Amino acid sequence: MRPRRYTWAWIIWLAITASGFAALEGYALRKGEFDNTLSVHTRRITGIHPRKPWHLIGRAAVALGSLWVANHVAFGPHSNSRLHRIMIDRMVSKSIGDVSR
Repeated sequence: MRPRRYTWAWIIWLAITASGFAALEGYALRKGEFDNTLSVHTRRITGIHPRKPWHLIGRAAVALGSLWVANHVAFGPHSNSRLHRIMIDRMVSKSIGDVSR
């Protein structure tokens, strides 16, 4: 089976993204600038370290985002996993309003 056009587009996107990450992270590590890595910037932006008032929201966002990506990649967008169903149900209810009331 031949890859579809979108398959190649995603492969190219992943390659560019991975290359950009490798270049920035590699440069920071090679220069010994450990405060310029992605993980340190993620902790700063999300308020985890140094601690900001929104740090709990930041931690939750990182944790839930990681869970979503892992579930989505491992089981696919049409998975029947409990986490996926909960997330879809919440998104739908927020977009159309809670019709159960």
